[in-house]
Amino acid sequence: MTSGTGSCTSTVSWAADDNYTGATRSQTTTAEKITPTVTFSGAPASAAYQSTFTVASSTNSSASPAYASSGVCSNAGPAYTMTSGTGSCTATVTWAADDNYTGATRTQTSTAEKIAPTVTFTGAPANAAYQSTFTVASSTNSTASPAYASSGVCSNAGPAYTMTSGTGSCTATVTWAA
Repeated sequence: MTSGTGSCTSTVSWAADDNYTGATRSQTTTAEKITPTVTFSGAPASAAYQSTFTVASSTNSSASPAYASSGVCSNAGPAYTMTSGTGSCTATVTWAADDNYTGATRTQTSTAEKIAPTVTFTGAPANAAYQSTFTVASSTNSTASPAYASSGVCSNAGPAYTMTSGTGSCTATVTWAA
């Protein structure tokens, strides 16, 4: 068969001889598409939030690959970007059927990983007088709320710290949950 569509007619003929007339017989076989050979690789077992990875695919059919994503990622063609630090990303490539080959779909899954946030913490002076108050500032690119704490010779109410002694040191701490 030279094609996956249409039909093939096989014909055999016998010439006449001294005792028999000539004869011809035909058989028709309908063509069927076959499964293409495909490869799909490149999705890592795990990928960090906001990271990008590129997949590769190939086939022996004439169809072009169509890439899609589901779960915690998005894609632009074969480039996938993780959109969360938890969950999983499914990368899918599909080839439509062509004249000779059936369609095919392959998937790969990557587990999302959290990354360390970007944080800033400023405002604590190098020195502070007894009973004075100072306010610290903090920010992060995560969605977690800051939790303020104090140790040493100070107390705090949120980001406002008050010195409780004229000697010793005050440690201001801010924590963001995972």
